Amino acid sequence: MAFLEKSYSRASECRKRTFTGPDGRHYRWDMHNRVVVLSLDDNSRTEIARYHRATLGIIGKKRKACLEVAPQAEHMLDLVILSFIYVEKLRMDKETRRKRASASGGGP
Repeated sequence: MAFLEKSYSRASECRKRTFTGPDGRHYRWDMHNRVVVLSLDDNSRTEIARYHRATLGIIGKKRKACLEVAPQAEHMLDLVILSFIYVEKLRMDKETRRKRASASGGGP
């Protein structure tokens, strides 16, 4: 099984990456346009981590970016952070491609 397997759902317009943690449980990163969330990949969908993007404070309160990790993930904090860096890089690359396509008159 590959680390961070890729899947995509057209219905939800969400991409996800899944992996098996050191505890044998399955986890998934869901990458939406503005939100990246790690949860258990089961029926409970218990949220394990959430990335809050920085805001400028134009609408609402200004805040720095942060990765919020639930206490139950302490045993695999290094894996959570490493996998987050990877999925956030993928999300940023896709956002950059969309912006370039829009600027050149192309579609998404």
